[in-house]
Amino acid sequence: MRQKRELDIKHRFGLAIKQRRSELGISQEELAFRSEIHRTYISDIERGSRNPSLVNIEKLANALDISVSALFANYGIEADTKNG
Repeated sequence: MRQKRELDIKHRFGLAIKQRRSELGISQEELAFRSEIHRTYISDIERGSRNPSLVNIEKLANALDISVSALFANYGIEADTKNG
């Protein structure tokens, strides 16, 4: 069950990054430039196949002009604790 939750949060985080990026109207390339993270790594994050470090989460949040806490609170990243 723990492995499934980890996959779920990676997927939810990726969707949040993609949604925020879309709201700002920027490409993965632009986000890569702003965050100093390789574009293919960002693509992997958005698809939920990477588990980014706290440092990279902060870089992405800064590049997306949002705080880490607002990113988690406003984009549905938090797990549904009723089912966990």
